[in-house]
Amino acid sequence: MIINNKKLHLSFLQKALLFTMLIEAQFFYIFPLPKFFWLGNNPNNKSYIILILYFVIIMLLIANKFKIRLTKYFSFVRPYLIIQVLIAVILIIRSKLLYDQSWFDMTQCADYLFMPLTAIAFLIAFKNEIDYRKMMYVLFWVILICQIVIFVQGIVIRTTGVTFCFGMRETGEIAIRAGMVRSARNCLNFIGIGYSINCLINRINRNESYISKRLNILMFALSIFNLLFFNGYRTIILSTFAMMLVIVIFSKKFAIPKKTLVLIFVMLLLFGFGVYDSIIDFFSLDGKLAGSTLVRIGAAIFFWNRFIENPIFGFGMVRPYTDETWQLFGGDRIYAVTDAGIIGLLSEVGLLGFFTYFVLFGRGLYIVTKLKDNRERSFLIGILVYILASSPALIITNISRCFAIPVCMAIFESVYYRHKAKQNEEIYENRA
Repeated sequence: MIINNKKLHLSFLQKALLFTMLIEAQFFYIFPLPKFFWLGNNPNNKSYIILILYFVIIMLLIANKFKIRLTKYFSFVRPYLIIQVLIAVILIIRSKLLYDQSWFDMTQCADYLFMPLTAIAFLIAFKNEIDYRKMMYVLFWVILICQIVIFVQGIVIRTTGVTFCFGMRETGEIAIRAGMVRSARNCLNFIGIGYSINCLINRINRNESYISKRLNILMFALSIFNLLFFNGYRTIILSTFAMMLVIVIFSKKFAIPKKTLVLIFVMLLLFGFGVYDSIIDFFSLDGKLAGSTLVRIGAAIFFWNRFIENPIFGFGMVRPYTDETWQLFGGDRIYAVTDAGIIGLLSEVGLLGFFTYFVLFGRGLYIVTKLKDNRERSFLIGILVYILASSPALIITNISRCFAIPVCMAIFESVYYRHKAKQNEEIYENRA
């Protein structure tokens, strides 16, 4: 990669993280991932990414003779990860004792419990200002190329019916839903899009972010177009637009008159051009996607009842391979935990497992309240809004989206750590 006519130098750790991002992006969807990556015959799991990241962390420990300086940068993460690992061990052992299943089968349901620990690698890679810019630049390009590929494939399949991006689904076929091309779901999309829009709105120039204004405009245009025509996931569409709107509203560089115009435009779009009616139709029991809505409602009711049965631990992590475990997911009318979002999480791991998710979200809220004049603040608020808006159906702990957890942790902690360091420098200079 080239930045301002200079070659981008990445450390071994940063290259390894880039590789995991490429795996998450299915190597830009040109071909389906080989069955080697389908651990447990599940193309959506993140076990292969977790194994790579654990290997990288072990290599870092060996290279540093098992000594890593735990500075103030890790002041929150260190105790959080200790508690999170203990809770994960309790939930995994309980599930193992409760159900007759192999360790391998059970851990295939627990990816999101193993994922937060990988934040160590991202935290190190994102720590200082230069490394943060490098990693966000890398992430930006991964997401931008994905958006370009989705756009081109969407146009081609609409005009000719030809598929060339066989990696968008494990079957090699492009899904069509309600007449809309249903593109692949890279769980890091919202981060790359949000960062780009924040740079554009807050006038963070190329010298500060390594990303030109033209590239940010291209990302914005492609993401809007792809959301409207080549997505097909209602929750992702609404959550991403909510994130974009929040970034604009909370931007310090965007004048109040401009914000007012944006809000007026959004209101006109919603109520003057039938967008509001389309949204209602999307979720209506009489709409085009009534079948999907009914399934999600049924799943939410079913798993809420499962949560009530054991609110502390949930019913546990298990794969529906036997008649007994099949009943845990609805029996003849089997439901997926992933269709029930936050209720599905509660039903599976109870309040104990939910605690680790709740604490991370609370940490995010705490950080944004401390970043009063920081230009990254609106970006972080946008991330929180996206996570919150998507939680009813496509929660970030979902097996196909949990890779975003350590990335978000690193972004929040890096921004906050550098903000505090800058504040301390200013206090010291004023005293001097």
